[in-house]
Amino acid sequence: MQFARHFYAIAGILVVLSAASLGAGGRGASKSVPLPVVVTNPTSNPVNTKAVGTTQVAGTVNVGNTVGVQQDFTNFVPVFATVKAHYNDGEASSETAIYTVPAGKMLVMQAETVRGSFSDSNDYLLGAELSINGPIRDIPIPISNFFSSTETDVSGSFNGTYYMPENTTIYAVASRAAATGDVEFEFGMSGYLVPMPASS
Repeated sequence: MQFARHFYAIAGILVVLSAASLGAGGRGASKSVPLPVVVTNPTSNPVNTKAVGTTQVAGTVNVGNTVGVQQDFTNFVPVFATVKAHYNDGEASSETAIYTVPAGKMLVMQAETVRGSFSDSNDYLLGAELSINGPIRDIPIPISNFFSSTETDVSGSFNGTYYMPENTTIYAVASRAAATGDVEFEFGMSGYLVPMPASS
């Protein structure tokens, strides 16, 4: 009777040990072993990645979508200058300074105007222009003449963008036909100043 109890106890221990051994072996068998993986990243179907930190780019970069660029107007200084050029009797042409670009600035000139009148109906404006000593010597202003019974009125305007470097002086120049009597023309110029670009 006592032997039977010991036998059953030993048999029970063996069953428990066998189950534990099988369970441990089963878990060990199901554990996966890492294998080397090769990832292809062709340009036709690239792998989506996210840049982290500082990313260096070599070669040509193509931007497929539209990039909006907003112009910075904080450094723009509007400029409007006028001058009255007086012509004495017998004086056919004259040159009067209208504006000098400040040091450290560049003038972007956008519009030029002239207007005046003649007391002599035989006199008229041959031409008017803004002149500088530089690559662009003369900027002609188209002239329109309007005649009346007592005087000839003249006016003209021109819109065009010109870039004037620092220290450039702009002159108003006009010439007339008969050169009789005194006459006065008013020239105008408008645009804006920006910082002078650094020379390369």
